[in-house]
Amino acid sequence: MEPTERTALASPADAVAADAGSAGRSWFTGQLDRRGACALLSLLVVSVVAGLVAAASGGGLHARKEETVLLAQELEPPPSPMNSDAVYIINNPPSKGSGRMGFSSTEFFEVYTDTIPISYLQVHWQDHDLEIPMDIRLRFRGRTMGIVGWEVDIVRETQGGESSVPNHEIFHHHHVATWWGLPALRTGRLFTNRTHSRIQLDPDKRPAHQRMQVKPLLRGVKRVQVTNLINGGESRNTFTGFPRGFAQPIEEPSTVRLTAMLISTLNMDASGAARRGGPIPRESLRPASEVHSAPTDCPCTDLVQPRWSEAEQNVVDLRYTPEQIGWCRTRSLLDEGNPSCAPGTYKGGLSCCYDSARLLNQEQLAGEAARLVQHVEQVRMKYRVYFTDFEPGAAQAQLPVHALEWSLLGCRMSECIHPEFDVPTAAPGVPAAEAVHHLESTILVRDLFSAADRPCDFESDANCVPLEMAPEGVALVYANFHCHPPACLDAGLWNDETGELICQVTAVYGQGDSAADDAGYHRVPPCVWGSTEDGLRPPPTLSLDARLRGSMRANSTYGQYGMMGIWMLRVASASEVATAALDTTSVFAGMVGAGAAAA
Repeated sequence: MEPTERTALASPADAVAADAGSAGRSWFTGQLDRRGACALLSLLVVSVVAGLVAAASGGGLHARKEETVLLAQELEPPPSPMNSDAVYIINNPPSKGSGRMGFSSTEFFEVYTDTIPISYLQVHWQDHDLEIPMDIRLRFRGRTMGIVGWEVDIVRETQGGESSVPNHEIFHHHHVATWWGLPALRTGRLFTNRTHSRIQLDPDKRPAHQRMQVKPLLRGVKRVQVTNLINGGESRNTFTGFPRGFAQPIEEPSTVRLTAMLISTLNMDASGAARRGGPIPRESLRPASEVHSAPTDCPCTDLVQPRWSEAEQNVVDLRYTPEQIGWCRTRSLLDEGNPSCAPGTYKGGLSCCYDSARLLNQEQLAGEAARLVQHVEQVRMKYRVYFTDFEPGAAQAQLPVHALEWSLLGCRMSECIHPEFDVPTAAPGVPAAEAVHHLESTILVRDLFSAADRPCDFESDANCVPLEMAPEGVALVYANFHCHPPACLDAGLWNDETGELICQVTAVYGQGDSAADDAGYHRVPPCVWGSTEDGLRPPPTLSLDARLRGSMRANSTYGQYGMMGIWMLRVASASEVATAALDTTSVFAGMVGAGAAAA
């Protein structure tokens, strides 16, 4: 039986059938690739012949609706977003721009995770390995895909079909998408489920002489790639894509691993209807009467005690101090005695939010929450990827972008030991308008790159971004800020030397109960720079020795555990942008005059 591939418009049920049909079988051997190629060629021949016959009969190529759906679609005009009810806007439109954003490619594919069973206040934090559709893998054998954007959603099957699940029912804490390409050995070190693990996906079964034929890659191209721009519940209604001319390249894409962390907050009443609220542990800092009362900040309880990473355990065992290993480097947090800065005072966050943790108290399991934990909800994560052929020498050339992520706790995100802090409850009597917690820190642009004293393999290490990728500085393409609801308010990014504001983002909270407008949960419109021809501001450029200053504000009327404050930046080489801009016929010509344009 030939494999049934997931299609761009496949339903979750179809995807399940596809998984079942290919269970226990590998579709990466040379023999099966030739069979797949032959099948695609046969389909093309049949389609052309059918088209000619239809045209000869006067019916035309669109005389009737075809039932076949292609695995990847190339459409004009551009397709509607997967999250069609989302309004994608940016925070830094030009003075006469609308601020609306669309994806720069009309080609996409969609994949689903397996069904995720989850019950009330249970944590799901697992890896889901998803095969990229066969036609995409065949198309990019020996070639490079340029990833230009993506959308993510949590869905369930209903009698009326697939529907989106709002955050107040299943909270999307975060996800990470890691891509592997052939023919490199797909191994990597990932920080998942509070453990470090070695992984290997899609083993290369080609003959040895073929495995050795590894072509040199274009500059900026990776064999292992990570795609995250804003990766929590806010991502569903936030634009996550690059402007025209830029992409994250992956050589010969084969597999994408979606690491998903979800928390069920679904409170089903006796009639089976969903409603907000429900039992919460006594350690929660936010009262049950609040619209966002669910303990999505992961308090430690008598059921859930911290599980430390190896580096954190060294602090617990008194081998090192938190500061020595880069745990809470920001001076203001240390000065205020932030509870999350040391294991002895830690009260909640990621370390109490491991897979299968139940965020309740022991007595609640046999009491007020007994019925709720019996209901198991079935959901899936849905992931749409927009892509192009990555061909820098083509008529419409592209430049690679690199991920620079900075936690305001004072570390490059991939090197943070403990990337969270607590928002302390404001003192009694503080007016609501003044109950705001501030966090601020600075960093040199060069320190956002991989450390020079710890060499890394750019091609096979997803987090490796050496200085040689942008030796003359960076051009900012995308900037956004990851923080957790409901306390998160806003964040700013400045050139600390000139005082110029680079980007300001504000959390926009919903007012209703739908996935697109969910009270107590937010979206964060990003800053995007590109060509003035596309209605965007030109990319700000920064030298490697420029110092950035970042800040964030959080509502502290009630405290919150496990807060994050991460600037997620995507940059291109400033010199490569300047060189490309010399071609007045290219999209980069509209980027001349790049500078620190305020948000």
